[in-house]
Amino acid sequence: MWRQPALVTFYRYVRSYYPWPSGTATTWRDARFFHDLVRRVRPECVVTQFSAITVSTLGSALAGVPCRVAWYRTVSEANLADDRDSRLMKRVKHARRRFRYGLATHVVANSEAAARDAQAAYGVAPNKTSVLYNLIPDPGLAPRPRHRHRLISVGRFSASKNQRVLIEALPLLRRHIPEVHADFYGRGPLKEECEALAERLGVADACTFHNYAALPRVMEALAQASVCVMTSRYEAFGYVGAEAQAVGTPVVAAAAGGIPEVVRDGETGFLVPPEDAAALAEKIRVLL
Repeated sequence: MWRQPALVTFYRYVRSYYPWPSGTATTWRDARFFHDLVRRVRPECVVTQFSAITVSTLGSALAGVPCRVAWYRTVSEANLADDRDSRLMKRVKHARRRFRYGLATHVVANSEAAARDAQAAYGVAPNKTSVLYNLIPDPGLAPRPRHRHRLISVGRFSASKNQRVLIEALPLLRRHIPEVHADFYGRGPLKEECEALAERLGVADACTFHNYAALPRVMEALAQASVCVMTSRYEAFGYVGAEAQAVGTPVVAAAAGGIPEVVRDGETGFLVPPEDAAALAEKIRVLL
């Protein structure tokens, strides 16, 4: 079994040696390039994920690759919630996802909840669905002094991530813990809306809206926070919850999608109903 550094080195080598023509693996030029590459290399298996799934599964199916593995890492509800296209375009995208997962011989979900979603939303047969949880490398961080009463939220500002619920919980928290402060890391279409909500609720001074940060910086911030808060309405796995636990930070999270498979209620954190600001505030208060 390869150690992680060897895998990373191999991945970077292949990626630099065979770059996608468009850089995004989403165009017909990419599809033709991949089809030609597969016919030349003749692999027994192709593994693909994210934006490359359509091109890779189609190209490898046309080339007769016997094993075509597609990762499934985003639940359908999150796609619908975050997609700002028209209703017609949403239907087109849904049909395209159903088509590409139909071309795969194996679909690997990152949680049991995601596997059920793939089957229900896109007609993936249960007998070709597997679950392999996301893994993270040991962060290797020495213990850090924690900032008292400091919360951290990491994620794209979008409808599915639902950071506004944490902002709505802050006025309730401040009744008991006036010093509470929340650090938000991420960018996205709803960031300005969340900043405006904090102003309107009178908790702007209790929030710091950081931009996107690289993983080492995020891990440092997670290690120094008192509580990691996950407010997602829809989530396939909840990577941030695993990262927080890797540095010993407890999590308060919405019980959505695959999150209950990552956070054990009452053991590694607390789970609350999605959209419930009062329940979120109460569990954060208990931990603080």
